[in-house]
Amino acid sequence: HNKLKNDQRVKSYINQSLNMLIETEKPKEIVMENLDFVSWNQTYPKSVKRKLSRWIKGYIKDRLEYKCDYNNIKYTYINPAYTSKVCSICGQFGQRNGDVFKCSNCGNLHADINASKNILKRKDDKEISLYTKYIKVKEILEKRIS
Repeated sequence: HNKLKNDQRVKSYINQSLNMLIETEKPKEIVMENLDFVSWNQTYPKSVKRKLSRWIKGYIKDRLEYKCDYNNIKYTYINPAYTSKVCSICGQFGQRNGDVFKCSNCGNLHADINASKNILKRKDDKEISLYTKYIKVKEILEKRIS
C-alpha cells in the first residue's frame, strides 16, 4: 500500500515535470541518451538497482515519448558513452566531480551543461551511432584529440 502511494507520487512528479518542461521550453526536438545499458554506482544491491532503474527509466521514457508524440515534438536517442567524461569545448577527457567538470585545457565547467552540450553534438556525429560499442566510442574520441 505504501509502495503504491509512493509510486503514484513519483509518477505524478514525473508527469508534472515533463509538462512544465514542454510548456516553458516549447521544444521542437528532444535529444536524450539511450540509458538502457547504463549501470549505477555500487550504492545499492544489484537487485534493487535493477528494479528501480528499470521502473523509473522505463516510466520516464514512456511518458516522454507519449508527451512528445502528443505535442508533435521529435525525439532522438543518442549513444551515452563518455558524454559526461569529455570536455564539450575541446574534446579532452576530464574529471566529473558532482556538479563540476574539470578540463585541463578549459578549466571548470558545469558538469550537467557540459554533458548536455555533448549529448546535443552527438546527435549529428557521423562516426558514433546509437549502437557504436563503448570501447569504439573511446577510440574515436581519443583519435579526435590526438
